[in-house]
Amino acid sequence: MLPAVPRDHYATLEIPRTATPDEVRRAYKRLVLRYHPDRNNGSEAAAAHFRAVIDAYQVLGNAPARLRYDSTSMPTDNLEKLFVDFFGSFR
Repeated sequence: MLPAVPRDHYATLEIPRTATPDEVRRAYKRLVLRYHPDRNNGSEAAAAHFRAVIDAYQVLGNAPARLRYDSTSMPTDNLEKLFVDFFGSFR
């Protein structure tokens, strides 16, 4: 069983936000091969991952689109810290 498709393009491609264009391209190629529907017996979950990888690469593989994405998206790696910083601790 495949995990749920992440909504963050960086998480989808399994790369850090600091990834170089070459790292983005390599991650795309690796994941497209892994989740290609022909390699996964028509699995709907694999097909969903495949489409998400393509969508993520269309944004992160294009420098102007990546800049727009980075300026409007929020990193999700530290949401708990951000929440506590904004609202304070409830303990």
